[in-house]
Amino acid sequence: MNFPQYKSVHRPCLGLALCCLLAAPASYAQESADESRTELDTITVQASAFERGADELAQPVDVLYGEDLNRKRAGSLGETLDGELGVSSADFGPGVGRPVIRGQGGPRVLMLENGINSMDASSVSADHAVSIDPAHAEQIEIIKGPATLLYGSGAAAGVINVVNGRLPREVIPGVHGSATLNYTDNADIRSGAFDLNIGYEDFVFRFDAAGRRAHDTEIPGHADIDHEAEEAQEGEEEHEEERAGLIENSSLVTESGSATAAWILPQRILSATVSRHRSNYGVPGHGHEEGEEEEEEAGVRIALEQTRVDLNGEWFDLGPAFERLRTRIGINDYEHMELEGDEVGTVFDNRELELRTELTHAPLGSWRGVFGLQVNNRDFEAIGDEAFVPPVETRSAGLFWVEERPIGEHRVELGLRVEHLRHEGPSIAANEFTPVSLSAGYVHEINDAHHLRLTATRSQRAPVAEELYAFGPHLATSSFERGNAALGLETANNFEIGLDRHVGRWQWQLNLFVNQVDDYIYQDEVDLGLNADGSNSGAATGASDGAADFVDDEGGFEDEGELRLLDYRADDARFVGAEAETRWRFNDGPRPWELRLFADTVQGELDGGTKLPRITPTRVGAQIGGGLQRWYLGLRYTEVFEQDEVSPLETPTDGYGLLSLDLSYDLPVRGLATVFLRGRNLLDEEARRHTSFLKDVAPLPGTSLSLGLRWEFDA
Repeated sequence: MNFPQYKSVHRPCLGLALCCLLAAPASYAQESADESRTELDTITVQASAFERGADELAQPVDVLYGEDLNRKRAGSLGETLDGELGVSSADFGPGVGRPVIRGQGGPRVLMLENGINSMDASSVSADHAVSIDPAHAEQIEIIKGPATLLYGSGAAAGVINVVNGRLPREVIPGVHGSATLNYTDNADIRSGAFDLNIGYEDFVFRFDAAGRRAHDTEIPGHADIDHEAEEAQEGEEEHEEERAGLIENSSLVTESGSATAAWILPQRILSATVSRHRSNYGVPGHGHEEGEEEEEEAGVRIALEQTRVDLNGEWFDLGPAFERLRTRIGINDYEHMELEGDEVGTVFDNRELELRTELTHAPLGSWRGVFGLQVNNRDFEAIGDEAFVPPVETRSAGLFWVEERPIGEHRVELGLRVEHLRHEGPSIAANEFTPVSLSAGYVHEINDAHHLRLTATRSQRAPVAEELYAFGPHLATSSFERGNAALGLETANNFEIGLDRHVGRWQWQLNLFVNQVDDYIYQDEVDLGLNADGSNSGAATGASDGAADFVDDEGGFEDEGELRLLDYRADDARFVGAEAETRWRFNDGPRPWELRLFADTVQGELDGGTKLPRITPTRVGAQIGGGLQRWYLGLRYTEVFEQDEVSPLETPTDGYGLLSLDLSYDLPVRGLATVFLRGRNLLDEEARRHTSFLKDVAPLPGTSLSLGLRWEFDA
């Protein structure tokens, strides 16, 4: 294949699901706190103010690392993290997978690379890929719930922080690194990645690169959920067979790499990295045949390129008043082209700079805290006849302050952030916002094995430029988008309670949350029978018919048009949900056998009871895995329930079950070399994610088998 060049199951009762998850032998409920511990390694969460382990934080945080990360690592962040508690993916075909946290995604989930914004265009639209390649990740941190205090209004639903070693903080003498090669039969995927680290005296030099090529994805049945019925009615059996079994226009090519230099002393760290990311991927649903000569159109593809520079400086023991000063800077040049065959339809250009500095003060009595400043300058422009967002300059600056204090067996965390943000441009009226966020957290150590967490957050989010100013056709998403310049601040009041057992062979956690959002901004379909400019001329009917309105690329109403008319609106909304998991370890050792049961659920609706679109359905699952000497075997089954609680113009989505297999063997060679076999969707289910805009035309891949080799070495 020639690649283009770069130019039904009902929602279960929540109480029953959680009771089933937390069921365990009664004997372990009576274990003493001083039992023989089988704890997981303590992994520092770098995206937290105090860089503690996840178990010690008031806000719920999960960290994916080590062998678990290697087994789940996929082509996109959304696909890699899908199935983690509270996390799904907003797929837009195989080329795009943006994480969704507790039913919310888009601009509310902030994507970070080593603590700095991804600075791409992935929050602008669902078809735009995140420019962070999970092939380089060493650990991925998932902060669930509002994280606006530390990272600004773009983190209203949570944060994904990818730590990839490009800003090292310690010297490991000598030469070490890793290399991975992988082949997947579905879509004929060939991928590889390597990193090389050189530690000499006080210096570290690092180089990494990764690449991935894939053909069109294979699926069971038809990509279009209604395609089979339509073809049967038309009697086009030959054409039906030709299109079955593939997601057309879903091939992709991705490349990434970086070079790093760092100077590391006992009281000082200075590091810099230059990285490059390129991707060219098809947008499913746009490759088709039409016209008398039946010439196949190439469909819409997206080609993106990003070059960024990241700088990091840390100074320790700054005197009696301060313990540490850390400053991080990201400088970005991003371009993204939407290609219609050989023609460039729209070009998105994003130049961005972000500075973040944190100062940790010495204890004041029992209080320990961090002050911080975050500044972001973003120049965004969409160029072309189909540009649906005008040029916008966004300037923001935020001050934050976080304090903690131990009180006996308890710990209290308090925080405040004040931010000022301004959107302006040559063809738009300026908009200014001043979001203010407050948080309070309480961690109670019931005993050595159990934690109780309570968190209350008032967070505010300023609307992004696309929500304010969009007006025009967006062909990649088959939509005509209309922004609303009158939108104001979102204000979310989030309350959460968490209880966990983190010691012993039996461990578990339970999180319950309620998030009441005033003036929640969302994208909704229109049913007014009018043209996009609100007029009632031409084919417009001026009447609602219970179905979404469609328009042409000029915005004229058209009954069988190709562009769905979408509005940005604001109404009060509420999100309520729960997450639970339990783990049982059968034995000790480096690869103990462990059974894990898990479930999560979330409901999102407007205050009047109207359901919000694309809310993650309820999921339950079981996983068992362990090793014997050099072998590891793991099985995982996830049941995703039917989502029939939908917005008025949204279609329901059937449930499905996914079965996965992981098998690996450690070779007796120098370093650590592992041969692995991975199986995904082994039941060959037709699976469609309700969180995806393309669920009706781009299901998940069918059965996929991957064979690979990973080698970690020290020279």
